[in-house]
Amino acid sequence: AKGSEIVGFGDTGKVSEKLPEFMVQLNSKRIREKIKIRRIFNRTDEVMSKIKKMKKIAMNESRLMPAKFTSSLGVWICRDRAILWFLKEKPLAIAIESSEVADGFKEYFNFLWQQAEVIK
Repeated sequence: AKGSEIVGFGDTGKVSEKLPEFMVQLNSKRIREKIKIRRIFNRTDEVMSKIKKMKKIAMNESRLMPAKFTSSLGVWICRDRAILWFLKEKPLAIAIESSEVADGFKEYFNFLWQQAEVIK
């Protein structure tokens, strides 16, 4: 929906590599519909090499988890949906449609956002 926001944490920077068509379509649609995205990335070599390019994407704000944090689980939240994804050799995603679950994950996100490093 117009003006919505997508938030996510545990991002590894591999979504665009594993699912390139999905990310192109998602970014086109969300920019057209003025949907902001805020993500907290794991601090991987891959993410660090893409940081400057990511900063140029419209309606996008990114931060970094501490270097000691690693996880293969990513979570994206939008409106009443939470999507948990694992981007290993065989990608797996679980979508949960529940405002209570989405709100719970947003609370985690908001806490992590305050702790995450602002990218300069």
